[in-house]
Amino acid sequence: SQGSLRQRYAGPAGCELANSGDETVDDRQFQFADDIWTVRVTASAPLLASQGRWSAWFFAASGMLAVGLLCAFLLLVTGRTLRVEELVRRRTAELEREIAEHRKTETALRNSHELVRSIIDAASVGLTYCAPDGRFMHVNQRFCDITGYTPEQLNALTFEQITHPDDVEKDKALYDRLIAGEIEHYDIDKRYVKPEGAPVWVHTMISLNRDPGGEMQSSIAVVEDISERYRLREA
Repeated sequence: SQGSLRQRYAGPAGCELANSGDETVDDRQFQFADDIWTVRVTASAPLLASQGRWSAWFFAASGMLAVGLLCAFLLLVTGRTLRVEELVRRRTAELEREIAEHRKTETALRNSHELVRSIIDAASVGLTYCAPDGRFMHVNQRFCDITGYTPEQLNALTFEQITHPDDVEKDKALYDRLIAGEIEHYDIDKRYVKPEGAPVWVHTMISLNRDPGGEMQSSIAVVEDISERYRLREA
């Protein structure tokens, strides 16, 4: 093809070099994909002299056939390219929709988690989530008020570590039965020990959160301050 600024040649090596002994038999031009394509059939002067003009025009006809085949090939390639581009555009649009839906789902899930957390933090009873080893993973503000610990302090502790020594054994026995699947939940009156060493009586209800395979993910506790009840009982 040739344009205003460049030329490309297709043929045997050296075809782009002028040969004074060659004679142009026929030139044909056509436009395709914003390029001007020229098909030129040439023959050497001795060949023309020996074979005659009829043979030369036979070569020219062969060249025109090559033009037709080239056009058909270019149309085929271009058609395939357009189909691929259309598939890419469609898939890109699908991915953009999927990403938008995913973002909506993430936003809704995040809003849901924030709502649940707000409800938990505003509850009038203490709520805790503990890892299988008993370590506090999340506590609400009411539980902090009852025990006197900050969330950061509790995240480094287990429920056994803040339970009164006299109540650890019975609490641990029930917790082990819960993990073993012998019971679905349990509740117990026990004492927590505040940072300054003062005990606080609580009523605790414990259940488990399990995955679809039945493995324990966390324990959930609802904690009620019953210190006033015990003070009245002892009075």
